[in-house]
Amino acid sequence: MPVSKEELEARRIPSQQRAAYVNQMVAQAFAPHQNTFQQRVQAVVSGNSSSKTKMYKLQQIMSDVRVFSAPYSACKEGCSNCCHMRVLISQTEANAIGEAIGVKAAQLPLGTPVKEEDDFGRNTPCTFLSADKCSIYANRPVQCRNYINIDVDPLLCSYENWDLAKKRDPASVGIPMLGAAPIMSAYQMVSNGKAEVYNDIRKFFPGGI
Repeated sequence: MPVSKEELEARRIPSQQRAAYVNQMVAQAFAPHQNTFQQRVQAVVSGNSSSKTKMYKLQQIMSDVRVFSAPYSACKEGCSNCCHMRVLISQTEANAIGEAIGVKAAQLPLGTPVKEEDDFGRNTPCTFLSADKCSIYANRPVQCRNYINIDVDPLLCSYENWDLAKKRDPASVGIPMLGAAPIMSAYQMVSNGKAEVYNDIRKFFPGGI
């Protein structure tokens, strides 16, 4: 069923309140483990492993961090609207994913055009989306692991809300999210920083799997 503007507006304040509450609860649960995770990230960045091996390790650390938010997540199997969004990944991560799934990633030259976020929507499914499920879930990108809706349900992930946001319509309501995980800076270091190519996952894997 399409989501109405009235339904979205009714969720605006509750979703903001929930975001504040969940972020606080997750921070409290994560606090005793923070030093351990920071040490794991530092070990990855400073280690002698290949960039692809480091990326595998960062993907796992991201998943381990997000375990703390799992009890509060609206994300469930079969909810795939976010799989139609732009998913920016680095060439390094694309190569790591490609090796893991047995599909060589396209090698994009620096300066390859990147589509804007507003170019994506209900008609731009990820090339790895199959029957509303990620066909490479175990090897999905860091950005996908980091993208978690912490509302009570996926109402705000609706295409109707997304369409309003692309129009900059004030009736759109932001999706309550967790703060960015600290390993995103490590991701950039492992991906060779500014010298790295970044693009949407579809560009690296136009044929999927």
